[in-house]
Order: sequence, then C-alpha cells, then structure tokens
Amino acid sequence: MCGIIAGFGLNAGDVGAGLEAIGHRGRDDRRVLIRRGWTMGHNRLAIVERTDRTAQPWEDARFVVSFNGEFYNASQLADTEPQALALLARRVRRWDRFLEGQYAALVLDKATGVLTAARDWFGIIPLYFAKSGSRLVFASERRALEAALPEAVPREVPPGAFVRVEDGRLEILEREPYRAPLDAFSPLVFLGLFEESVRKRALHTDVGFSLALSGGLDSALVACALWRLGLSRLCRAYTVVLDEDSEDHRVSSRLASDLGLSHSVLRVTPEELAAARPALFEAMDGLPLNEVKWRGLVRSYLVAQRAPSSVILCGEGADELFGGYPYFEGLAGLDLVTKSLGAVRSMRAINLDRLDRGGMAHTREYRAPFLDYALVQYALGTVRQAGKHDLRDVCRLAGVPDYVLARGKYGREERVLNTTWNVVGRARG
Repeated sequence: MCGIIAGFGLNAGDVGAGLEAIGHRGRDDRRVLIRRGWTMGHNRLAIVERTDRTAQPWEDARFVVSFNGEFYNASQLADTEPQALALLARRVRRWDRFLEGQYAALVLDKATGVLTAARDWFGIIPLYFAKSGSRLVFASERRALEAALPEAVPREVPPGAFVRVEDGRLEILEREPYRAPLDAFSPLVFLGLFEESVRKRALHTDVGFSLALSGGLDSALVACALWRLGLSRLCRAYTVVLDEDSEDHRVSSRLASDLGLSHSVLRVTPEELAAARPALFEAMDGLPLNEVKWRGLVRSYLVAQRAPSSVILCGEGADELFGGYPYFEGLAGLDLVTKSLGAVRSMRAINLDRLDRGGMAHTREYRAPFLDYALVQYALGTVRQAGKHDLRDVCRLAGVPDYVLARGKYGREERVLNTTWNVVGRARG
C-alpha cells in the first residue's frame, strides 16, 4: 500500500502537508507532480517492481496515475501496474471495471484535464475527498485532507465507486448491484477459487509475505491453502495472544507444526496493551470504534507491529460470506443471500477500516483471500446455510484438522479482548 493525495487549487506546500500526515503509509519514496492545475503526491511503500520506473505519481505522454494498493491482473495488461492503469484509461471510460485487486486509484488525463478516481468493490483500500469553493482534494486518509485543506469536511468515496471530475464538477457513480447466481454450493469449486485467490495474493510481491494466524477456522484455511500450493515455506505465521494458556496459542502452534509452517507467537501483556491504547486510537484517525472493531484492531495492529514482511495475509471476510456471525442464525436461502450481501457491502465500515489502519500504522499491507471478487460472486449466490457449515466442508476438503474444526467462534482470547474493550469504552465515554 501507499499514501496518495491529489489537490486541485492546492499548492505543493498544501499537498506536502497532507503527505506528511500520512507518512506512515509509505516510507520508501515521496514525490509531488503538478499537471493541469492538479498537484499530486505519493508516499510509496514499494512491494512490487521496486524501481524508479514504477515510482509515482507516474506519467506517460497522456496520463498521470497515482494509486494505493494492488492490481493482481496487471501482468495480463502491461509490464507494470502504472502502465496497466494508463492503458485501461486510454481505451475505456470505466477503467475500474477491468481491474482485479484492492486499490484506490487516481488518473489525470493531461489532454482534457479530467481526473477520474476509483475504489475497489469491497472498500479494502480507503479513499476520501473534500471540497471548499473551487478547491478539491482526494487522499488516502482523512488526516491528510485536514492537513491540506483544513476548512473542508472530509467525505468518503464509497466502496466500488467511480468518480469523475471535469471543469470543477464532481460526479460519483456508485458500484453496480450484485446479481446472485443462486446455484448449488460446491466445496470443490470454492476451494479452487480460494486457492487461486491465495496464490495471487501470496506471489504478487517482491518483499515476501507473512500470515496472521489466529487459530480459528478462517486463517487455518489460508494456511492449508498455502501448504497445498507449496507456498507455506515462503512465509512465517504470527499469532497474537494475551494469555499463554489460550486456545489460540495451542491450536495455532499445533497447526503450524503439522504444516511445517514457521511460526511466532506474540505474547502481549495487559500492560503492553494498555500502553498501546493511545496509538490504537490514533491509528483509527477518528473513525468510529466499537467492541468488534476493537478486537480486530488489536490483532491487526500488533501483528503488523511485529511481522517483518510488508505483506500480511489474513482470513478476513469469511464470516460475512458464510453467515458466521450470531445475527445470521436461522437464516437460509434468499434471506441468507440478502443478509450476506448486506454484510459484505457494509463490511468496510465494520471491519476493513481497522484492518487497513492497524496495518498501515506500521506500514504493512493486509491482503484478504476471501475478498476476491470472483470468489465472493460465487459464494454469495450458492451458500445456503448460516453458521459456516459450507465453509467447514471446504476446510475438510482442504485438510484443515479436526482440532481446528471443533473450535467455537469465541474463545477465552475473545473474552479477554472484550474485557479490555469494556475498560477502553468507559474511558472514551
């Protein structure tokens, strides 16, 4: 990931202040480019093609591009990701429809002065904008907007949206509605799609990758997929525990041993967690925080703090796809499809912002194989029973051990985190 900002009517000092506010998102390079009244800045976290030819803002004779995230199908289009984005912008109006990955991207057409922007369908990568009079700015985080254009009120670009700015007019095109195929679920088909998703996310890097292994079902399937693909030897798994006697500790250690996966258990004391609270709130950049987000934020933040790799795979998204939360209980058929679709569409506000903020606090990029568009299309139209029963069939097929399958969703570790949230929540109130 990186940190991006583009302002119309702003000078290099304004944009520089915005870049400084999100310096944690990329420490490998910082550049500013001014074209057609737009000042575009980029903090780079170099993960793929770590050379000057992919430094951003990147330009050719026609376009300037700046993006945060990854295009997993870029190699099918051009030699580099910036070239792939410029190629699509040259050929099609809605270039976002042909991108596969997690991204927030900006494209300036130097011939017309039109700036277009897009965000991935799930909203994995954040993008905000603010407007004050004739001045307009886009950025990766709200704090960058507040630094560059203090008088403006930040607004979020919706997940999956496409934005067009022409002659001062801003148009936001919302993402297209999802159409479920409503077919029978096949564990074999899903596993094939899932392993391809894991493969793309594990190999699309020149700096290696790690795995956030919680000891639960979802990350265990990611671990087994890596093993089946012969990729587990390329990474190290990390598990955060607040209690050395926790089930997460025992199960994750046993699974890593069974798979021959290098594994580190990150023991965090109550005192260390208490000391980290101000940094955790700072990472959220003023975004809403509740009990569910708190549990995930603690894990994503602490794994990112300790993991050496810039890329971290995780099991995010499975509960939304397979009805894993308590509010799915008793749902089936079309009711389950509708509820799951709503959960996926809103998960950016529930889960993904804390995943991004927890990782980027330490300049780390999380990648979620469950949030692959083709995979989600298949799952939303085929899963027929809540409670992750279909996912358990996939896990058995993939070789996830019975001692993982037998676990409940919320163990002792979750209860400890809930206790810490009760303290934090009262303190915030």
